[in-house]
Amino acid sequence: MVWLNTLYGVLNACFILLVGPLIDGVERRIRARLQNRRGPSILQTWYDLVKLFRKRAARTGVPLTLFRLSVYTGFAYLLIVSLFIPSILCGGMGFFGDLILFIYLLSSSKVFVLIGGYSSGNPYASIGSTREVSLSMASELVLAEIIALIALSRNSLLLNSVFPVTAVLRPSVLIGLGILGIITYIEHSRLPFEIGEAEPELAGGYTIEYAGRDLGFILWSNTIRRALLTTFLIDLIIPLDVFYHLVIYPVLLFSIMIVFTAIETACGRLRIDISLKHVKKLSYVMWGVILLALIGY
Repeated sequence: MVWLNTLYGVLNACFILLVGPLIDGVERRIRARLQNRRGPSILQTWYDLVKLFRKRAARTGVPLTLFRLSVYTGFAYLLIVSLFIPSILCGGMGFFGDLILFIYLLSSSKVFVLIGGYSSGNPYASIGSTREVSLSMASELVLAEIIALIALSRNSLLLNSVFPVTAVLRPSVLIGLGILGIITYIEHSRLPFEIGEAEPELAGGYTIEYAGRDLGFILWSNTIRRALLTTFLIDLIIPLDVFYHLVIYPVLLFSIMIVFTAIETACGRLRIDISLKHVKKLSYVMWGVILLALIGY
């Protein structure tokens, strides 16, 4: 069974790598339609990535070791996470405690890219990285609280054992899933919580000094991270079954992304202090939910 789980993990990782940019292309097309524009092809994100991969990386005066290594470290972390999360196939690699590894690698992947932005020395990149770190610290705390609630509800730290958490029909679990949906949206860095890039004022934020294949891997990592977060939410809802993951999972994945895109199109960007205030409120609610779970445990 070990070799089968390894095969499942590799195939799931390949699916996430391919579908992430495709979903982004679909979102761009839908966003354009909602704004009464024709929009690009659904493969446009892949076209952009191929174009960037064919270009040489930027050569700046910053310490290139940290500046470039952080990009590929963050991408590698996401690649490892995709081996553990069931996506198109209802299985994957795993071991006891991989639920903790999941949250660690997912959070660290973003931190490494922000470190690269800091190391560039560009003031816009530094401001963008600072904003993103502030929002990430608040949202990752809520995500960690949700992980704790899931582990408590299922009495396990093994990913394949906690899926689906809907098997435990408790009020705390249902509220936690609702908050996880909100946190997933925030972690996607969508409007109104898109404060790290803030193109009108920061000209791209922490990615401003990147170009060529380095920028390509950052953009690819962003699409993969979105797909992984959404996949985690779906896995908590649907059973680990061949039919559900081959048929229902892709439908839910694209449906959730389309809903998120529609919400984003209707929103404007918030100030950093207002964004943090909203996320902190979610954290307070999650503490109450965890207390509710402990009472009913």
